[in-house]
Amino acid sequence: MVFTKNNVLAKKVLISILFFSSCLTLLTTLSQLYNDYHNDIKNIKKNFISIESSHLESLSANLWDFNELIVHQQLNGIVNLPDISFAQITTPLLQKFESGTPVTHNVETHQYPLIYLGDEIGVLTITASLEQIYNRLWSKAAVIFIGQFIKTLIIASIIVGIVYFFVSRHLNAIANYSNRLTLENLTEPLLLQGNRGKKDELDVLVDSINSMRKKLIEDNEKLQAAKIYEQNINETLEQQVKQRTIDLENTVVSLKDTQDALVLAEKMASLGRLVAGLSHEISTPLGICVTSSSSLHHAVSLFTDLIKENRISRSKLTSFIDTLNHSINITDKALTRATELTSNFKLIAVNQSHDTLSECDMEIFIREVVSTVSTLFKKIIMK
Repeated sequence: MVFTKNNVLAKKVLISILFFSSCLTLLTTLSQLYNDYHNDIKNIKKNFISIESSHLESLSANLWDFNELIVHQQLNGIVNLPDISFAQITTPLLQKFESGTPVTHNVETHQYPLIYLGDEIGVLTITASLEQIYNRLWSKAAVIFIGQFIKTLIIASIIVGIVYFFVSRHLNAIANYSNRLTLENLTEPLLLQGNRGKKDELDVLVDSINSMRKKLIEDNEKLQAAKIYEQNINETLEQQVKQRTIDLENTVVSLKDTQDALVLAEKMASLGRLVAGLSHEISTPLGICVTSSSSLHHAVSLFTDLIKENRISRSKLTSFIDTLNHSINITDKALTRATELTSNFKLIAVNQSHDTLSECDMEIFIREVVSTVSTLFKKIIMK
């Protein structure tokens, strides 16, 4: 089966089967390889036990009798055991008897003393190579993985084909039908291809879509009837609205005149409250100016006395200058605040007394209004 962009479900099924099957295969294979590895290690240990029980005594006797040929034959017999790669006998006289190939990596080594008549006449060293075990395990793992992958791929392909035949193609047909469905072709029913036999979930879905289609047809007919009824009602209401509009226009004219009078009265009242608040607000920076001026006058008087008494020092001069700068800054800030309040008041007063259109920066205008009328709300904010 060739995948297309509409076979997303089949792709997901295939990928899921391959993934979970691969994970399961990996776990079972690792478990099996682990058991095989431990069994092979046990077999090597059994070989060591067998060598110890059946060869040590005869090797000791032959070594004592200097039967080198028999010793070599026995060592060759030991090396021929499974996974035994090297056997060596070393005597106190530095004689060596060897059989097999020496291995240094991945080995299991055991040494046995050769005792004859209570004396140690040599040491038997047995080396078992684990490389053969690893090679068998890798080969077995490769065979298992390849076999499981092929089997999983075949089963997954069959399952995907079944999913496509029984589910995906019908879902695509339903999706295409839904995309084509409009108010103009509601009479066309949704039918699935093939002999469906006993009803399944897809047939239930198709029946639901067809029921919804029929309900849409009924709702559309009701909507058309409601539109005709609404049109008739609108024509009747239009005549009533025209008559009442005339009556309302006359009432609006009367209300407009009353509103203008009320607005003018409210403007004047607001302007009066604003003037009262502004006078109170301006008195604060002016009071600061008077206080600063008095402080400055006192500092000048003291400095004049120092000049007359010729007691001027650098520190006193610096202190006087600092006092002078501080008083000037306070006076400047207070006068600036009074000037801002006066300017904002002029702007608000002009805007309240004239209803004219003009361009302005809303942010600046709002800040000026808030700064001016904030005095009216100080009591409320404090509460």
